[in-house]
Amino acid sequence: MANLIQSLEESQQGYQQHNPNIAMINHTQPSPSSHSWSLSLALLLLPVTTVSVGIISYQYVELRDAWLQQNQGTVEVVEVSAPLIKLSYPNIVDLKDSQIEVTAVDRLEEPVRSPQQSEQHDFKADAKAPVVTTSNEDDLLEGLDLSGLSPDIAQRLHAVMQSEEVQSSINKSQTSQDQTVELISTAPQWYGKLPALNFQTHLYSSDHDKRWVKVNNSEYQQGDWLAEGVKLLKIEPQACLIEFDNQYIRIPALYDWQG
Repeated sequence: MANLIQSLEESQQGYQQHNPNIAMINHTQPSPSSHSWSLSLALLLLPVTTVSVGIISYQYVELRDAWLQQNQGTVEVVEVSAPLIKLSYPNIVDLKDSQIEVTAVDRLEEPVRSPQQSEQHDFKADAKAPVVTTSNEDDLLEGLDLSGLSPDIAQRLHAVMQSEEVQSSINKSQTSQDQTVELISTAPQWYGKLPALNFQTHLYSSDHDKRWVKVNNSEYQQGDWLAEGVKLLKIEPQACLIEFDNQYIRIPALYDWQG
């Protein structure tokens, strides 16, 4: 029996050696049962594998974020206060008035002369000085030729004439102030007499030549005639002084007198 089995095996081996392709086909052909089992196993493991991959990915993201928070540098805002600089207190001095006071000179001081020099100058003045008649008008120097006099005599004469003019203007101003009436307080007596005067613009300046007013759509300066019988004597800071019917009247600035 044993010899029979051994003989079959030897014959089988010899057949396989002579026909190797048949032996390979027999070994490579899978059985239907093993193929279906592999497919079932793959279908069973697919959901498990998918869930495992999702869990691993989620854990990886969490671990990555935690690592970044621990190892990545953070921006820290630090407030630094500005340095305090202590400055010395400035020296403050009193402000000085920039206006220059001008003192009016009434008359020039006469130089000291000896009696002989005084007699000589008086003699020359009597010989060369023309006869000048006194007058109350303002143009006392008009028509007077001072070229023939010595400079000293001409200067003295000019100073005296100026002092007389200044004194005359002062007296006239004081007289006008004493006789001045206010238009507002005495308006009833001027109704129908004083012409209509509409003071539209009032400009006062320390320079007399730059003072002017606009009355009835026309510009006037001191000394001009505003209307028939109405003369503008003086422009004051807050009023105007006029002369009408031999009466000095003060009218407030920008006042509209209807007449």
